[in-house]
Amino acid sequence: TLTQDMIDNAISVSKGGYEKAKRLLRQWKAVATDAVQKAEASGARIPMTTATDAVGPGSEIVDRILHSGAPKRNQKRLEQLIDDFAAGRGVDLSPIEADKIKRELQREAEALYTRRARGLGTPGTKVREEAKAAMAAALNTAIDDVAKQAGATGEAGYKYANKQTQSMIGVTRGLR
Repeated sequence: TLTQDMIDNAISVSKGGYEKAKRLLRQWKAVATDAVQKAEASGARIPMTTATDAVGPGSEIVDRILHSGAPKRNQKRLEQLIDDFAAGRGVDLSPIEADKIKRELQREAEALYTRRARGLGTPGTKVREEAKAAMAAALNTAIDDVAKQAGATGEAGYKYANKQTQSMIGVTRGLR
């Protein structure tokens, strides 16, 4: 997607292109940050269950685990992850807390994202990585929803801005 992101944003392989990518990265990050701050200022809260339900009974990841080679062991790992995740946290999160936790979950699932980006699929993916990616995605959607309710609307909402930010991170890394 690096090439397509560069084409979509008219970024050339040059010092000027690198500077443009960094500028776009900062702009999109600012849009995402503004959306989170608007949601925070509105007093919005995100239930902790938003993240845990993404890996709960009936979720896609649980279905994969139940059809895997070691369903009981993987189910135990998933239950432990949920317990560890919820420990010490309240019933709900502020948008800023949810954003921070989402970034932590994404960082911990980075190997999974790398495999997906390389078209390697997810065979052998660790249950914890898949669960953390699913939880991060659920929080991402919830933050976007509360940000929109708080007035951060339109194409440049939180989720869209984060997607653009991720694209520009890839472009700047590639150009660097």
